Amino acid sequence: MTEWLFGIDGGGTNSRIRVEGMDGSLLYRAEGGGCNPHAGSMKAASATIAALINEASQSAGLALHACTAGFIACAGVDTVDERAEICRLVAAASALPAVLYAGSDAEAALAGALGSPEGYLLIAGTGSIALGRSREGRTCRAGGWGHYLGDEGSAFWLAFEAIKRGLRGYEGRAETTSLYAAALEFFGLREAADFKPLLYSGFNKAAIARFAVRVEEERKAGDLVANGLFAEAARELAILVASVYERFSASVKSTDLALCGGLLDNNETLRRLTSDQLRTRCPNLGIVPRIASAEEGACLLARSPIA
Repeated sequence: MTEWLFGIDGGGTNSRIRVEGMDGSLLYRAEGGGCNPHAGSMKAASATIAALINEASQSAGLALHACTAGFIACAGVDTVDERAEICRLVAAASALPAVLYAGSDAEAALAGALGSPEGYLLIAGTGSIALGRSREGRTCRAGGWGHYLGDEGSAFWLAFEAIKRGLRGYEGRAETTSLYAAALEFFGLREAADFKPLLYSGFNKAAIARFAVRVEEERKAGDLVANGLFAEAARELAILVASVYERFSASVKSTDLALCGGLLDNNETLRRLTSDQLRTRCPNLGIVPRIASAEEGACLLARSPIA
């Protein structure tokens, strides 16, 4: 009978499960629906996760009672109570006897990126967050509060600030910029008034965040406002990391920092500017290449004596 463990990287849009043998070999990998409990409910998120586990067991021919451990990394699972509740609900829904651990999706991303449960991580994609994690499982974060309360330096932040500053320039309240015309064209709008239904009636965070790519094009074309936005985004991202480091460095021996997320992965300018800011604000941290995926990180945390 093959003993196995699993790691789940659960996001708001989709989730991924990775099943490994006790020797670290890949036995199964699949994707499923989103499982952010704040986008639905803890019960619905748990049902999605349990379905992934049961499908993995059946598809890979693995007995549920041979599962030794699992780590559920789930967007929106941060507090001690949330971690305990999702473990309890998943165990009940899947009839899984294994020891389960849970944490945020950023924890799994950190462990995968660094190949270690300890260190620092900066994510800038649609949103943004910085995280520090100790080997004992303690965490410290900055950001990750969503677009109403934060997301500074993220793709959404860049896009939204570009729209606002474009409008200010159009009305003569700030420096004139090509961002106003670029936003009209990108979103298929005719005039300034059309931004209101786009942002208030038909709000789609991911769709707005995609405008960040066009902001980069305007920066390359020489727009000073767009150029300033990227410099500001880099400062904001570095401040997130500095906040975590200043509050948490006494608890973390590692000085490794990984940079992740779609925006940092695909925008060399922002990555360079952010790295420069980090070297100034956090000179003791070293930026390292990403090693593995978040689901691999979740498996690493499932193996950890203290997940």
